[in-house]
This record gives sequence, C-alpha cells and structure tokens, in this order.
Amino acid sequence: MPPRTTIKWPAGIPPNFPKPAGGRIVKVTTTATGVHSVQLVTPVSLQQSVLFMLDALPRAGYKLGRGDAERYEADAPFRTGDLQGVVRLIATKKNCETTWVIAVLRIAGTPGSPLLPAGSPSPSPSLPFG
Repeated sequence: MPPRTTIKWPAGIPPNFPKPAGGRIVKVTTTATGVHSVQLVTPVSLQQSVLFMLDALPRAGYKLGRGDAERYEADAPFRTGDLQGVVRLIATKKNCETTWVIAVLRIAGTPGSPLLPAGSPSPSPSLPFG
C-alpha cells in the first residue's frame, strides 16, 4: 500500500481526505453549484490506487458506496457527514500511472447512504459522473 504524501488539498476538499503517494495536482475546479473537484496524477498502477482507496477512505471516516470497476477505470461514491462525493481512477497510457478525479459536494441536512442517497424535495446540484 503506498504511503500518504504531503499533497495540500485545495479549498473544498477536506484536509483529512487520504492522499495517494506521489500525487501531483493538475487541475482544480469549483462549479457555480458548489461541486469542488481536483484532478491529480499518481505514479502508481490503477490496481494499487483502488487498493489504497478501499483501505484509506474508510480508515479516514468515509463510507464507501457501491463502486464500479472496468479494465482501465474504477469509481466509487463516498459520504461523510454532510459531504458526499465520488472518486474516479483512470489508468493512463503511461505504465504505472493513474489519474484521480475527486469531486465533492456539501449537502446540509440530507440524510442517506452513498448506496441509496435520499431524495431531496428541492433540486440540488449533482456530482459529475455519479
């Protein structure tokens, strides 16, 4: 399992969100609806990245939902408190390199689990590719 590194997460990404080894942030965005996302590249394989995510997120207090994995990508929704999000991991063309896309959104007062998010009586922003 790769060790954590000293990535400093941008505003909107919780500081306790697990940091993959050797990660390099390449893009940060915030939408008008409050979705914060960060894209980073890590020098580890997709398999190592998935194993890291499955171990480190629950240890940090994030409840993982039902994810999806294919040959070249994997994703999983997560939730902690009023924060919900999704992690997408994409194998790059470079050997042993993975692109991570992490998107989060704070939903105050919305109970539910990442597997079955509760419906909202009013329209709310949605996470990308979620």
